[in-house]
Amino acid sequence: MRKLIITLALFFAYYVINAQFINNGATITVQPGSTLRIESDFQNNGTGTVTNNGTIEVMGNFTNASSATLTPSVGLIKFIGTGNSNLNTGGDALNNVEMAKTTANGTVTLVSATDIGGNLSFTGTGNNRILLGNFDLTLSNSAA
Repeated sequence: MRKLIITLALFFAYYVINAQFINNGATITVQPGSTLRIESDFQNNGTGTVTNNGTIEVMGNFTNASSATLTPSVGLIKFIGTGNSNLNTGGDALNNVEMAKTTANGTVTLVSATDIGGNLSFTGTGNNRILLGNFDLTLSNSAA
């Protein structure tokens, strides 16, 4: 019985530990040519700083707190997977955004005003879409 309890505890710990990417104050840089793949939620909290010069792939929600810093540089935020996602930029602009959901109606719902300085592309299967709700989506003059 004791082995079963330990096995179950390790099993659940594995999924809880791997569930999210949470930055509570560190400085993180995604280098050019690299990909940070998050199979659940991305959270940049507190005084966290994320500089994205590569690709951040997110299956879940993307949250950048207003007190945190997200520097998009030339990076790409790519929404992947089959589940729907929420997007909160915390007031920071994104560079390139790709909708690559693999479900018939994959959606990203804005929960804050969002500025995209680079390109917005829809490469997923089905009818990928962005739901604005009460928030503005602003694309730069050079956006494609």
